[in-house]
Amino acid sequence: MIVGLPDQGVFDFVDYFMKKNPYKYTEVSDRTMFEWLKSSSLRPLRRGTEPSNDRPDYLFGIQPIDEGIIRSRIRDFANSEQDGRSIILVEIKGGLLQEERAKIMSKFSAHKRVARICVGEPDVEYQNYVKDLVRGEIVTAKSAERERKIEELKKEWKARMVEKERQRKVKAAARAAEKARREAAAEARRKRKEAAMRAAAAKRAAEARKGDEPATDEASENKTGDDVVMNAQEEAESEEEHVEEVEEEEEADEPEPTLPEVEVTDDDLKKAMTGGYFRRQRLHDISPGSLSAGYLSFTLPNAEDSFEDGRKVFDEVVYEWEKKEDAENKLATWIRNRKVLEKVPTITKPSEWFEVQKNAWSETKLEWRKKHRTYLQAVAMREAAAKKAESEKAAKEGQEVKAEASAETNDTPQAESPAADAAAAESPAYIDPDDADVWAVEDINDLDGKGTPLYGKFKAEDWQLLNLRYDLHLLCHAFFRDATAEDPDIKGIHRSLLQHYYQTYFAQGPPLLPSLYGGKSVDELLDTFVVDTITVGDDGVLRTVHDIDTPQSTFVRLVEAARREREKRIEAGDESARIRIAQPVTAPRNSGGGKGPTILDRCRRRLAPAEGIRELDCPQESIIISTHHQQLAISMARDMQIQPRLNLDTMGDNNNIMRAAFQLALFLKFLSFPRYKRGYESAGVYEYEAGKRQKGE
Repeated sequence: MIVGLPDQGVFDFVDYFMKKNPYKYTEVSDRTMFEWLKSSSLRPLRRGTEPSNDRPDYLFGIQPIDEGIIRSRIRDFANSEQDGRSIILVEIKGGLLQEERAKIMSKFSAHKRVARICVGEPDVEYQNYVKDLVRGEIVTAKSAERERKIEELKKEWKARMVEKERQRKVKAAARAAEKARREAAAEARRKRKEAAMRAAAAKRAAEARKGDEPATDEASENKTGDDVVMNAQEEAESEEEHVEEVEEEEEADEPEPTLPEVEVTDDDLKKAMTGGYFRRQRLHDISPGSLSAGYLSFTLPNAEDSFEDGRKVFDEVVYEWEKKEDAENKLATWIRNRKVLEKVPTITKPSEWFEVQKNAWSETKLEWRKKHRTYLQAVAMREAAAKKAESEKAAKEGQEVKAEASAETNDTPQAESPAADAAAAESPAYIDPDDADVWAVEDINDLDGKGTPLYGKFKAEDWQLLNLRYDLHLLCHAFFRDATAEDPDIKGIHRSLLQHYYQTYFAQGPPLLPSLYGGKSVDELLDTFVVDTITVGDDGVLRTVHDIDTPQSTFVRLVEAARREREKRIEAGDESARIRIAQPVTAPRNSGGGKGPTILDRCRRRLAPAEGIRELDCPQESIIISTHHQQLAISMARDMQIQPRLNLDTMGDNNNIMRAAFQLALFLKFLSFPRYKRGYESAGVYEYEAGKRQKGE
């Protein structure tokens, strides 16, 4: 039996061992069994839900195969004394569980039972064997990619060649036409010159005959005419030579494209291997669910292990790579590291301590939101008052100009009124939140004694990031209390499990959706948005920057500092610093098709006067309702495919609050879900008026 850790080269070692000992051993494992079945022309219908190298989980639709009966019969046959061949058993999970490997070995009483343990750093020969395998896979993959790219380049090259040939033919036809045109033009010029010269010669000859001029002149003129003809022919020939020279200057054909031969670098090998020694395979050796259920019970075979009748499980235990103590230490380290990567089974709901802290945070945050709205209203009122004062001042100055002109006419001195100066002197001085020192102010709710908060310029994305910071801060501390305090090996939340634990602790809210905070992935949130609150170590474990007793105002200061830095980057032209959070899903308009208020607007109007409703920024912000029917309300919201963040405080059995909660669900498409109607009526807090509401909404 070959025993080793999951995803650490066990199956490759089997192939390596078989290669070193050809024709001596027969492998008995699920992978070889399925290869035999496929060789017999059987084809699997599908695969199971969690296939792995240990259990390929092919389903053939044949009961003895799908239920593992054939596997058991093959092992029984391999144990027969008549067979007499040496067997290699490969079952990774079974080999690491003491009871399971004893059960397997009990079926091979006719053989010498040897355990070969492959744990730790392999020998150099095996490492070279694995590197050759990986190199071959990389060469195959890169060669296929190279051939694909060459085919694409050839298609483009052929298209260019066709176009080039077409252009060559067009140019050749153009040159031929140009040559014919020039030849015709030259011939026409030659003929015209010949005719002109002959006419001139004839004219001179006629005049000479009249004046008895010597005949030699006529011969000279004829010779001159012949020279003109020769010159015309030479010009045509020179033009033809020029055309031929242009043809010779055409560029050579483009060679057929190719790419360099494939090379495998050390970086390629590192990416394709795990732990530096083992080949990364498409499937895990053990499925995640099966591994989670049994990894805490993993042990290595021991020479002292025995059956119930006293016989030893293994006649010999061989450590292939490292010695016994080192191999056992490697297994213990692997189990400790694995604890961080596995979900803690005892954490199924938030603790009471977490609920108290979360409720306290909700209360504080609501107070901040109220103060923020009050501040924005005050700023709007001050701006309106300033505009009004400015207009009044302009009007008053116009009246004063008229009064001065009248006084100059009447020579009557006018007394100056200090009312404006007195009003200006009495107006209070407000501090701009941007001018305050983030870490120096004592009270973040009142910077100047006039209600100016440090978070006065917060926008929707800032409140979202404030929520994210404190949620992750509280989550990590709660996990430490619930898991790390019980088992120090569980050092914290691994980044791969963050969304699972977030949903476990914040079960009443939406999952951790990066788009709600302006990110594209959870990794981006951790590595970019909340580095001042949460850090991620090289082991992938989340660690808090601040202690649990850190004042809640600290997180407001962090968000404000980040907001100012972001604004500076945006002003400098860095648009990547701008945060774009996902917009909440708005409710559809009324079915009448008019331009009236939306269902959400009507919902806000109806809920505003309800007693006990302390905040309603729906649906992305907080909705405070009673916990009496919270599960029904949450189920409604999820079925309606909206993402409200429901912070549900225990507020007592207040009918107004319950009515408000159910009215919210009603206005957000309640009529599409009849099953909620029955639950709503049974609550006894609202009379369902189906006819009236179906007509209007």
